[in-house]
Amino acid sequence: MSQARSRWFLSVLAWPARFLAWFPETWLGIDRQASAERASASQQDGLPPRYDSRPAQILVVAALVLIFEWYYGDRPFFLDLLGDKVAAHRVLSRYQDLLAFCWWSGSKIVGFLMIPVLHVWVMGGRLRDFGMPGWGKSGGAHGVGRVPWWLIYICLYLAVLPLIVAASFTSTFQHTYPFYRQANRSGLDFLAWELQYGATFLTVEFFFRGYLLFGLRRALGSHAIFVMMVPYCMIHALKPAAESVGAIIAGVVLGTLALSTGSIWCGVLIHVSVAWTMDILASLQGHGLPRWGHFLP
Repeated sequence: MSQARSRWFLSVLAWPARFLAWFPETWLGIDRQASAERASASQQDGLPPRYDSRPAQILVVAALVLIFEWYYGDRPFFLDLLGDKVAAHRVLSRYQDLLAFCWWSGSKIVGFLMIPVLHVWVMGGRLRDFGMPGWGKSGGAHGVGRVPWWLIYICLYLAVLPLIVAASFTSTFQHTYPFYRQANRSGLDFLAWELQYGATFLTVEFFFRGYLLFGLRRALGSHAIFVMMVPYCMIHALKPAAESVGAIIAGVVLGTLALSTGSIWCGVLIHVSVAWTMDILASLQGHGLPRWGHFLP
């Protein structure tokens, strides 16, 4: 092996170590900025330090939202509340499962997006300070070198794509996705499901990687990532153990990326594109995609 090839091979082997080293370096940068912001806030008006109630408010609101989602935001509650009436309706009965999923996704729009956004405005905050800058803009607490978030997204998606393709050949994968089992019945079913499915990931990313994470960043520094990761892991508690463990890793990685770029968009696009890819591949391997010439069932 030539000397040039040896150097290239060694540099490739060093990439995982560099990637892992990036996390504590980034966390340290986040901690330094949070400490500087706290010091600046306490010295700004020359008055003694005052208690900042906003982190406590955010944690209480988050707990109430999670209670709402658990007890009232899932399909069983919809079926208990309206299932008999929908089943008795001549037209709606054909869409009972889809309407149950609409309740599920709608509750996430209310709980994970609308309520936190309202609270941000009540606190006098701005959405761009909670991980929602203008599309294409970046520059957060501690920059990831000079790499924009969209390039990070492309690299992450390409990294997980082979794993998704390999998993799509398993029967477990094909029997799990899409969650809405009648998605292949018609074009309407497929589009209605995938659009609301994608919207739920925007709400989840804003709630955990925006509202919770950026809301706690100044008070807790990089530790806000791990505080956010705990409830994020717990919403996966009824899923397979491997997925719950994966949620810990995803929470830390996506949380670090969100704070380092100042944006939740990388996490949103990763979640949406991976979810849509999984549904499409599972459909192709299983019952097939809907026939687009028949938009209605």
